[in-house]
Amino acid sequence: MEETTALNPSADTAPRSLPRKRWSDRPDGRLVRRIDPFLRFFPFVMKGRNDSSIYYTQQVDATELLSYLEQKNRAGERRTTVFHAVLAAMVHTVHTRPALNRFVIGRRLYERDTIDIAFVVKREFNEKAQEEVVRYTFYADDTIDTISTKIAGEVKKVRNAPETSRGAIHILEVFLRLPRVLLMGLVKVLELLDFYGILPRSLIQVDPMHTSAFVSNLGSIGTDAPYHHLYEWGTTSVFAVIGVIHKEAVVLPDGSIQARDVMNIGFTLDERIGDGFYFAKAIRRMTDLLEHPVSLETPPSKAVEA
Repeated sequence: MEETTALNPSADTAPRSLPRKRWSDRPDGRLVRRIDPFLRFFPFVMKGRNDSSIYYTQQVDATELLSYLEQKNRAGERRTTVFHAVLAAMVHTVHTRPALNRFVIGRRLYERDTIDIAFVVKREFNEKAQEEVVRYTFYADDTIDTISTKIAGEVKKVRNAPETSRGAIHILEVFLRLPRVLLMGLVKVLELLDFYGILPRSLIQVDPMHTSAFVSNLGSIGTDAPYHHLYEWGTTSVFAVIGVIHKEAVVLPDGSIQARDVMNIGFTLDERIGDGFYFAKAIRRMTDLLEHPVSLETPPSKAVEA
């Protein structure tokens, strides 16, 4: 199966010059034209993302990652977390395995122009605290350092923002003021526009369900990683859930058994964007990055896939 080139802009400049879009492309992606016939046919028989979902649980040895983060945080002014490392590893992986940045809409397969990841931010760590869903665009020369700085800044901005300016949540609250029959009609119209690739760019750019991936960090509240469904609305083809880090006996390469810090990451993937072999290599790539975290200091644009 031939792969298209990943289309990711530079972090310090405007997006690099891309080929002119054709009539069949979308505001957020380009139609994949050279494609295996099976992948072209799948959207006609597996019409929804949850009809097409496949599930992986990947255990990551986080021992070296925790040691790396401890040293980094001791030396620096900024606190870098496991969540930042997972985001950095995902950006690396999507850049080197660009089929992960594809999505199916309107029975067609597209490749996204940028790497966009969505996640939830709680204003406070308590049950009653409001949540905000944040989406962020990452670039080919982002590293764990630039990502931790950006995410820390974004989280601070969300938590300090007034309730009336809560991004996507505020937009939903406006929609929910409509009578049910009008809201149902509005959603149908938006779905139709999305199906034909003419949903306005202004809506796509604020919608966390029109992203490369959605990442949930349940480890931060002491919970292991379940599988999460994919959303039928939007174009997100990957959902990753980070579980709590815990001790577990691990067989090392020399055959010895040692108690190590491990975490599970549960992946839900849309089978229509790639095959199992491709997904397995991508997840292995992401695992290697997390288990050798110094590699996250190298921008994806300069990384060489093992």
